[in-house]
Amino acid sequence: QQFYAPRRALNLGFSGDTTAHVLWRLQHGEVDGLSPKVAVVLLGTNNTGWANHTAEQTTSGIDAVIAELEQRLPRTRILLLGLLPSDISAEKTARDRAVNAALAASYAVNPRVTYLDIGSIFYKNGALDARLFYDPPLAEPGKPLHPDTLGQRMMAEAIEPTLARLMDEGPRA
Repeated sequence: QQFYAPRRALNLGFSGDTTAHVLWRLQHGEVDGLSPKVAVVLLGTNNTGWANHTAEQTTSGIDAVIAELEQRLPRTRILLLGLLPSDISAEKTARDRAVNAALAASYAVNPRVTYLDIGSIFYKNGALDARLFYDPPLAEPGKPLHPDTLGQRMMAEAIEPTLARLMDEGPRA
């Protein structure tokens, strides 16, 4: 409410989405008629997770989504967030880090896309802070993957300075 309601934000994310799902929806009218100042993009963890895609496949999928957004929303700036950390497996963590490194390098020179990795906010004393995720305390506990309310608030605070700059606004406190 504090960060996004006054900006009339629209959340187009769906649990379980891969880059292919997002790309399909974009190509089938999801953003038709919209003209936001900024699109915040966070995707890819399902690709490196349950879909078991390689870092290269995941990066290609993210690149395709960004290219589609650039074409369909020509006046919109894009804030591309790095994949968030999780504790699913060492293999997934390695893929996620490789994706983030590729995105950081690839979008360092694109004037419409700002890449931001906020993953460090989920670490405490060098380890992933499982208390910031809602999966571990569930009746059927899972490994940390989905940020809880506090984790999401921390995310909003972490991206706020960059988002406000891209929107040509002052940051919200």
